Amino acid sequence: MRFHRDLTVELLWKNIASSIRTAIANSRFCKLYRRWKKHQTWCCAQDHRPGEKLFLDWAGATIPIHHS
Repeated sequence: MRFHRDLTVELLWKNIASSIRTAIANSRFCKLYRRWKKHQTWCCAQDHRPGEKLFLDWAGATIPIHHS
């Protein structure tokens, strides 16, 4: 697994590693995370008319806004 600035797995590992009493290496955490992720089903089907709802995703990189 490659880490980059938008990937939150590293932050998740840091949070878990600081909250549990037993130390866990980043490589071990990533191995367990990949194993767990294989068994997850990610589906979020939403039925709505176009323009009826607005969805925002606050994760990842932001888009710069420039006022003219």
